[in-house]
Amino acid sequence: MKKSTRQITTLIIAEITGSITHHEQELLNMLVNKYPQVKALHGYLHENALLVKEHISAVNEHEALEIIKKVKQQTERKRIKIIPLAAAACILVVVVVGIALWRPAMRKHPPNLADITRFSRITLLIGRDTLPIADTMVLIDATNGITMKSGPLLATMKKEYRGARAKIVVPAGKQCRVVMSEGSSAMLNAFSQMDFPLVFEEGARSVDLHGEAYFRVAATKARPFNVHSANATVNVLATEFNVNSYDNHHTRVALFSGEATVSGSHTSVALKTGYAADIVGGKLATMRFDPQKEVGWMTRIIHMETRDENEVKEIAYRYFNVKLEMDGWTTDKTAFAVINLDKPIEDFLTQLIIEGDIKKDKNGTYHIKLK
Repeated sequence: MKKSTRQITTLIIAEITGSITHHEQELLNMLVNKYPQVKALHGYLHENALLVKEHISAVNEHEALEIIKKVKQQTERKRIKIIPLAAAACILVVVVVGIALWRPAMRKHPPNLADITRFSRITLLIGRDTLPIADTMVLIDATNGITMKSGPLLATMKKEYRGARAKIVVPAGKQCRVVMSEGSSAMLNAFSQMDFPLVFEEGARSVDLHGEAYFRVAATKARPFNVHSANATVNVLATEFNVNSYDNHHTRVALFSGEATVSGSHTSVALKTGYAADIVGGKLATMRFDPQKEVGWMTRIIHMETRDENEVKEIAYRYFNVKLEMDGWTTDKTAFAVINLDKPIEDFLTQLIIEGDIKKDKNGTYHIKLK
């Protein structure tokens, strides 16, 4: 067995907390099935899952030693059926040190954004099956199957679907709400995609997000809900929050109710209602936020304030599926706009361009010359 005890322990902790990736889960399953000692450790940690979660915030060796004392005191009076108590104590030391150094796993690889660009309509991908969504809402029922808001049945819950992961793809200019099998929902903004289990089994609930989504998490006792972006993880039980992760190096989390733990690669914070967390690279900062500006997109209103030419281009493409070419942009002035997504893009551009020319070529690209 080439994997070290610490590596295996880290995988099991990630499984318990719901931050394990699909490929890591496959590796762990193989190790559990192949090695009796890994199976014993796996069973022991899951039996003591609440204890593991209680001490998951340890961050250094000194704190780890203190936690070892606490955990040993709490477990000395417990009978461990799977492995002898002495072995359990040894493993527990390794486990707690692993916890002290462990950080929630972020999405390891950027998603296949070709999926967003190749679909012109909202699409649900399950294995090799491609289901076009002609509505703004998808409901997933573990028993009855997959339906749209308007009622039509998209697919029955086939046997092979139960262990499958699905991906909802929302292209430029679209929005879609997904009600997942255990009752939680995610409202996905334009140019976003979310990878999630079609049917949530026992244990933590985890999804991967690229783009932006507003989550309403159903209360399920002792089953945390985790959202993974490229550089952050959000961990909650029952709450409402918005995650913006269009940029693989920048994730923003805004908490509207309840509590959440937001983790970057080097640090984490317990976020309170009314606060947002910005994770840029390895740095994390918190601040108050304006709800109207934060999630105006849900009411089809975008508040833009930027000096970045690329951000203007991204907004035009994300919401209107339109490319912009700009000449004469300077960063010494801030551009403001209140964008009504139900109006044509010209309404947005005329707010943006006080002086200048706007032309549209035969390919649909807008050329803007600023004066």
